Amino acid sequence: MKKIRLFSFIGIIFVLLFSCGGPPADMPETNIIEIISKNINILREIKNNPEKSLKYFKDITNNFNALIAFYKDSSITVLSEETTPNNDDFIYTLNNNEFLVRRGLYITSQDKDVLYSFDKNIWYSNKSDANKEIEGIRNDYYISSKVEGNNIFIKYKMSLAVGRKPIIIKLDKPREIVTLKKDMIFANKDESKITVNLKEKILYIPENTLLKGSVNVTGNLVESQYKKGLIYIKALQNIYIYIKGMSFSVSFDKRNWNPNILSFDINPDIEVYAKEDNEVFFNVTATAIYDKDKVSMSLVKLFLKRM
Repeated sequence: MKKIRLFSFIGIIFVLLFSCGGPPADMPETNIIEIISKNINILREIKNNPEKSLKYFKDITNNFNALIAFYKDSSITVLSEETTPNNDDFIYTLNNNEFLVRRGLYITSQDKDVLYSFDKNIWYSNKSDANKEIEGIRNDYYISSKVEGNNIFIKYKMSLAVGRKPIIIKLDKPREIVTLKKDMIFANKDESKITVNLKEKILYIPENTLLKGSVNVTGNLVESQYKKGLIYIKALQNIYIYIKGMSFSVSFDKRNWNPNILSFDINPDIEVYAKEDNEVFFNVTATAIYDKDKVSMSLVKLFLKRM
């Protein structure tokens, strides 16, 4: 088992170090703001056409090829609006990037997959795979954007229902069912603080439960904040990402690609807990620092934790 873990880890390091290399010398860069705006327009056009939507996501997964530039001081601002859900939707957006559970549901985790059910008998995977034409959750969305210089403002509405072709999973063992209650803790950097382990138990989330949270990232790469209902992401230096199919490379100057992963100090902290009997709160904080003259084992620890 230790050998398998070692070889898996070496494989991950190899992929990260070599990935797809740098882009062709004559490849033009595209502002990430332009790419987001263009793809939002496409998503609006194909929204009600399942065949075009499937083709779009297959192309994005397999054939996307671009040199993307997230320029220093560029920003992305995201705001949700309340939508009117359809009869079969079970979660929908409110204002201020908040969501409401419209229909009581059960959730649990198995093999690193989050499963959901409405009757404790039929369990759906939330995973989607365009290549296999699997859709775990169907999203009825509306999205628009406005570009001002190197800043883009995105508004969206969405409501979620069971996917058109979900994977149905059988639970590997009987599990205790617990109902959402204030102060339950589902995720924490300190695992000893977790009070409900979804790998072992089933959580029932009643209808009219509020889902909300905050995101705060600091460091010298990007800054992300949640303020007054807005999600705000800003680049703190020029970041260039070359994507070719399922592979990607990163650079800060377009000359040196795939910097040493040990020069990144990435420390995420994710908390998920019940703030009230009818409110689940997600709190994501992280530091993201790159310093070519320093060595950090943070990414190595993250990889090992997920293996």
